[in-house]
Amino acid sequence: MDKSYAIELPEGYDERDEAETPVKGWLVVVVRFASGYSYEVSFYDPVRLLQTANDVLATDEYYTDPNLVVLREVNTVNITNAIADLVARGFFDKAVPSA
Repeated sequence: MDKSYAIELPEGYDERDEAETPVKGWLVVVVRFASGYSYEVSFYDPVRLLQTANDVLATDEYYTDPNLVVLREVNTVNITNAIADLVARGFFDKAVPSA
């Protein structure tokens, strides 16, 4: 897979969002490759992931989230570093592209 990519933060993501993201414990970004493929990746910290899974499991039989990555702390620096490592390790060769 092409190693040239861009990380797209949510529209309007600003300094306030940057400060609040570690507190919220999650962020969804799009990783867009020069080849044209793009991937929506959900980043969660362990606490928020457990809360989200429990919320879903209160009404559903299972929880699933394609392209899920768990970080100790969710912030743009950690996300950027994780994506670089995931690209190097071939994660996106097996990930689910966005529609």
